[in-house]
Amino acid sequence: MSDPPTLALEPTHARDQGVYTCRVDYRISSSTTAHVNLTVVIPPGPPIVLWRGRAVVGAVGPLGEAERTELTCRSSGGRPSPVLTWYQKGRRLPLLSANSSLDPFTGTYTVDATLSIQAMRELLGVTLTCHAHTPTDHHAHASSGRKVQDTAVVQPRTASVTLNITLSPVEVRVVGGGAGVRAGTTLRLVCRAVGSHPPAHLTWWRAHARLPHVTHA
Repeated sequence: MSDPPTLALEPTHARDQGVYTCRVDYRISSSTTAHVNLTVVIPPGPPIVLWRGRAVVGAVGPLGEAERTELTCRSSGGRPSPVLTWYQKGRRLPLLSANSSLDPFTGTYTVDATLSIQAMRELLGVTLTCHAHTPTDHHAHASSGRKVQDTAVVQPRTASVTLNITLSPVEVRVVGGGAGVRAGTTLRLVCRAVGSHPPAHLTWWRAHARLPHVTHA
């Protein structure tokens, strides 16, 4: 037996959460008790990204240019309720909505954080990251309300997606034409499209007839 008597919970399980009582008995006086409320933190489950009701991995899209869409980050199984945050290049993004629900059977939470974005040219290939972390303001308290110890900080879990956006060319021009061409000479014309994603599909037409012999580079 340790001196003073010590209760060790190693490892700690979710079922260990609750109120613990220590009673001290004296030979010539009344017994005294002390209570402590132990909160067991369960790390948040790995976040997933939902787009149009389905889980996505790696990339979202293709999105049309200027199209507005919503991305939802979801984490399940944490206690207390995890906090979800969206980031772009280290910058925190505002949320469209955030919801949390408690599973009465497991005592854990499912949290959704929804982001609204508009697919703009400058967002092509940009990575958006969702962080799921446990709040750090939960502590174990004695019955008097005195703080006993801080809950261990749980490292955040993350999920990332990149934006795949379809972009029209910002410029299309023909290179190689001149003011006039002598009959019987060879003329090389180049049609060049700039700024599209994916690469633009180019075709040549004469009046209403498509020209079949075209070289693509």
